[in-house]
Amino acid sequence: MRVFVLALDGCEVGFVERWRLRGLMQRTYGSVQVPGECFARILGRDGRIIHEPYTPMVWYAFITGTLPKGRVGRLLRRRRWTNPVVDKLVDVFARGWGLERRFGILRRMGFKRRVVDRRDYGVPTIFDHARKPHAIDVPAYSPMWNLGIYEGEFGFDKIPNVIRQAFKRFEDKKRRVAEILGSDWDLIMVWTKLLDIVGELAFGLPEMYRAYRAADAYVQELSRELGDDCVLLVVSDHGMKRLEGTRSFGMHTDRAFWSLNFETDWRPKSVTDFYGKIVEWLRS
Repeated sequence: MRVFVLALDGCEVGFVERWRLRGLMQRTYGSVQVPGECFARILGRDGRIIHEPYTPMVWYAFITGTLPKGRVGRLLRRRRWTNPVVDKLVDVFARGWGLERRFGILRRMGFKRRVVDRRDYGVPTIFDHARKPHAIDVPAYSPMWNLGIYEGEFGFDKIPNVIRQAFKRFEDKKRRVAEILGSDWDLIMVWTKLLDIVGELAFGLPEMYRAYRAADAYVQELSRELGDDCVLLVVSDHGMKRLEGTRSFGMHTDRAFWSLNFETDWRPKSVTDFYGKIVEWLRS
């Protein structure tokens, strides 16, 4: 059976229910726990350090069914260096990585970095069980996926532009998906950061509602396009709540939304539970 995974980064189940977004809910929906092994210390939008689910680590757990422990966990917290000797030294000497983050010595010397992707761990993913898979910007898997604020810039004056770019890139991904749907495939996973961006930068503002409505309409569009002979799984890597002490900034929560386009008694309890089920669907 074909499987389509719409990875909606930061989709909060509470907003789906509050706004009665039937498209996102589909036939069956719920939320799962994000394990503590997928948490990291992150610099919040207000400059404070917060402990929350970290996107690459959660999606790694989703596509592999394993938790990001040990070396994999360390790698997913940073980008790798293209020079293997430099990368090994940074990996071994954690203090050296801290100095690099602060002063950028290696970058000034001309060494380049890359994202952590499927080359960096030796466990199978959901894509290894598919005949003709397509991964569109999947964190911790696709080459050149981008987690950061668009254009690498952030400031209060740039927030409106960042949000506009988030909506634009959401539409761009929809067009990329449309091109693939007409081809021969059995697994598609597409990741979009729209809900995460508006949740972190425009929490509780009209832009947030507009983003959720856009995601809801897209799920309805996909449902019509795919029909009943394809599994449509909508899933997030964490939820969202207001960052304490701020007016419109958000932070991640430990509950991840999911929904399916058919009725089932199956209820995942953790983000790692999806791996085995997706493999089962692909083989059916």
